[in-house]
Formats: sequence, C-alpha cells, structure tokens
Amino acid sequence: MMQMTKQKERIMLQEIAEYLPFDTRLTRAQATALVSGKPAGEWAKTVFDYFFCHVDDDGNLVSLQNFLKKHPLDANRYTQADEAFISNLFSVQKPLFFFDVDNTLTNFGHLSQQKIDFISNYSQKDRVILTTGKTYDSISNVISDCELQNNYASCLNGSVVIKDGVQTTIAQVGRISEEIVARFKGAPFTCVVYYNDNIRLVDGLTEDNIKMLKKYNELYFVEPTIDYTKVVKILFFIYEGETEYENIVKNVTADYPHLTCLRTAGHTYEILQKNQHKGNTVKYISRKLGRYYRATIGVGDSMNDAQLLNYAGRPFVVSTASDELKSIGYPTLEQNRDTDIVELIKLYD
Repeated sequence: MMQMTKQKERIMLQEIAEYLPFDTRLTRAQATALVSGKPAGEWAKTVFDYFFCHVDDDGNLVSLQNFLKKHPLDANRYTQADEAFISNLFSVQKPLFFFDVDNTLTNFGHLSQQKIDFISNYSQKDRVILTTGKTYDSISNVISDCELQNNYASCLNGSVVIKDGVQTTIAQVGRISEEIVARFKGAPFTCVVYYNDNIRLVDGLTEDNIKMLKKYNELYFVEPTIDYTKVVKILFFIYEGETEYENIVKNVTADYPHLTCLRTAGHTYEILQKNQHKGNTVKYISRKLGRYYRATIGVGDSMNDAQLLNYAGRPFVVSTASDELKSIGYPTLEQNRDTDIVELIKLYD
C-alpha cells in the first residue's frame, strides 16, 4: 500500500465515514476497521482503494483520471476499484445527473429539440440538476423548456443553490472584493461583479461585452454604489489568448491565499474563493436529497467544471469540451451534440 500524507489520511477517513451509512455490504466490524484505516476483507479493501485514489496528498478530492496522471503504473488496480465501487453504488442508488448548461447541455446557445423532448417527458427528471457559472435567471429558458422548475439548480460555479425560488448562498468572495476591484482600476479590460441574482457594473461595457451577455441571457444592473458584502464573484471580460491580461489577474489573486482565478468561458476570467466551486453543490444537493454524493454523473465542457468532475461518481466531457479539460482524460460523450446527453441518461436510467 502506498504511503500517504497526514492530510490525505485525515480527509480519506472523513470521506469513508460519510460513505459508510450507504454501504450494506460491510459488517459492523469491517466498517469500524475501515474507518480506522485498517480494511479487512476484499470489499473493504476495494472501498479503501476507491477513496485512496480520489484524495490527493494535499487532501483535495480528485477524479480517478487526475489520480492516474500521477500514478500511471497503478492504473489497473485503481481503475478496477473505481469500477467496482461505482457499479455497486449505482445498483443501490440511481445516480443524479449534474449537467453544466452552456456548451454542455446546450451547444453554443442552442438546446436541441431532442433534449427538450426527452428531458421534459422523462419520468425521473427529478434526478436532473443543472449547474451553471451564471445566475438562475440566465438559464430560465432552459429550465422552462426542460420543465425542471421544481428541481434543485446550482448557480454561479456552485456558489448558490436554488430550490422552489429560494436562493441559498454557499460561498462568496464578499467584502474583500472591494479591495480587489480597486486594484483593477484602469486595467485594459472590463470588470463586473455578481450578486447571487445578477451582474452589477464596475466599469462600462463594450459592444462586444454586451453581445456576449445577450448571447448567454445575462442581465446587469447599474447602481449608484455596489454593496461589496453581497459580491459572490468577480468577472473580467478577458478572451482566450489574452495571456498578458490573464497574468494581471493571476498576479493580483496571488496576494490572496484563499482566492483563486480561472477561465470560465472563452470570453471570461473569474476570481472566486478556493472553496467556491461546483463540487460543493454536488455534495450539498445530494445530501438534501438523502443520497450519497458519489452516486452522481457529472458532465462539463470547460475548466470551471473540473471540480464538478472531481466530485461526481462518473465524470464525462462533451465532444466540444476545451482541450485543457479533455487533456485530463475524462471519458468523452458521443459526437452528436443534439443527442449526447439523451443517450447518457438512457444508459444510466
């Protein structure tokens, strides 16, 4: 067995303890031994191996694909453990589907009629959860078309959860955003901030900015002052290839250890808290529905979906996903973007 850091061991044992109430195959004695890090019996060893390959040395949750990039010689052992664990879990709990919206469920703004017809008529559509980097209002057309108004939704990169019209903020940048925004005064790109409902302007918008907001059904408000205590995230209109501008954001973010910055679309770059991501709401929503969070399927297209794919029991990317996300090695859905999600749901129905 590989050696592990204290941080990895601590998180692993926490994760195992959270999982145990959902496992009917382990005896009480085996469960007690497992949560102490001493697996006894073949199934207990499989469970232990599953969690070992889903926690990195720093205690972060990772996908099997991320783990194997660093441990390729152990691919056979841990792939088998992953397959056995998830197959058993899915036989006990039908998985929830966590779908990114823009360029995942939709294809460059278009939601195919095949997806609308299938999801809106799907008898178990309560298992379908939309997760977006945008606000709830901006995906209201997709929610309406697929008749998912009664379902949970995860918004603003896992920062906000919506159910039955009630918004719960899970994480936000908050008051420190005022200091950060001030540091970008005069920057050669546009900065806006998000509350949990919609955008507030810091700078004026260019024509291209406005076109992008309209394309993705984003709304913005011009207010005399910004309440920085309500800021969920900071967004910059920085296009792919504008590495000089990205580096400006990276350099500022480096001064705030609890924050991170990342590309969230071809035209946007964002600052969020490090614990502010879609993976958190995979856990949050699963718990609310009385399920274990690895009994899930996640699908995404860009790097702001990476944590969603780290937390989901079965991660996938669409055929048009970014090269950076694909390079991690996630399974890719079929190329037909009109039916790829439909076929995936049928596979795990």
